[in-house]
Amino acid sequence: MDLVNQPPQTTPPVSNESSGRSFVKTLGIGLSIVSFCIALSVGGYLLVLNKNTEVKTACTMEAKLCPDGTSVGRTGPKCEFAPCPTSNPTANWKTYLNKAYNFSFKYPNVWDVTGENSLFVAPKSTIDGIKKMKGGFEGGSFLNIQIKTGEFIAPVSNDYSTVTQKERIINDLTAIEYTSRFIKDVPGFESGAVITDVVFNKNGEKTDVELLDNKNINIFNQILSTFKFTDAISCKTDSDCAGNYICQINSAACPQVVCPSPGSQYYDPNCGKCQISGTCVPRSNKPSPSGLPTNYSCPAPKNIDCMPVISPATRPAQCDPNYRNWINQNCQGVTFTD
Repeated sequence: MDLVNQPPQTTPPVSNESSGRSFVKTLGIGLSIVSFCIALSVGGYLLVLNKNTEVKTACTMEAKLCPDGTSVGRTGPKCEFAPCPTSNPTANWKTYLNKAYNFSFKYPNVWDVTGENSLFVAPKSTIDGIKKMKGGFEGGSFLNIQIKTGEFIAPVSNDYSTVTQKERIINDLTAIEYTSRFIKDVPGFESGAVITDVVFNKNGEKTDVELLDNKNINIFNQILSTFKFTDAISCKTDSDCAGNYICQINSAACPQVVCPSPGSQYYDPNCGKCQISGTCVPRSNKPSPSGLPTNYSCPAPKNIDCMPVISPATRPAQCDPNYRNWINQNCQGVTFTD
């Protein structure tokens, strides 16, 4: 066949209708892809925006004291306290129990405790010196734990020291910590010295745990981590109570009843018998004819140091002139140092 002389093949023309349908289809697919991309971008932007603008819970700032002396704060969406370290250096320490004020704490085995209403917790050598001085103290590193009833006189900033305070959680007890930092030299304290008072409040009675030497702050915190109030001490007689406390018998435990006489068909040999019990309470104060407050009580026989101090919080309440006169008139074995 002679291919050279054949007429050229021609492509039939495409109709306008087919060309239009193809263009519309292509355009639709393109628009769908663009719409999908836009929706994806907007969704991602809104997700990031929502995450960045999410309202975070503000946790309160109190600190929980751990057995190793460190503190942890609240964290997380539920504002729970962070876990304490697992180490517990106080596990094998000695335990002190105060039967008069119903509290206990642990202290190092090489330390000791002395006193009643006002306790000294310190290394044994320091405690031995305190005992020799019969109520005084020889200085040095020690913790002075004062037990105060009624109102606590909180330290305030002055020309000699600045005072800050914060809330602490100790064994589920809420306490207020006052930190006094001396900015000038004063008798007994040099500039830079720090006094720490941690005050517990139970039923209106204040327990002030005071640190006078800040280099023992770690042991101080470890002792505080073991502090807790105990149940009231039960008793039958005054000899079961400590210090200036007496046994208050629960009269409801022994009701007055009329028992059938022996020989009666209703006779009961246990009728009228009951278990005498009570709790240790502060010894009743003698009436004060001069109209002075009736919340005075006799301290244990000792010497009370009323030397001038800078912070009222460190001055014994018994140094008040009226209180002191009442003690001189009604209590035995108590002396004062001015």
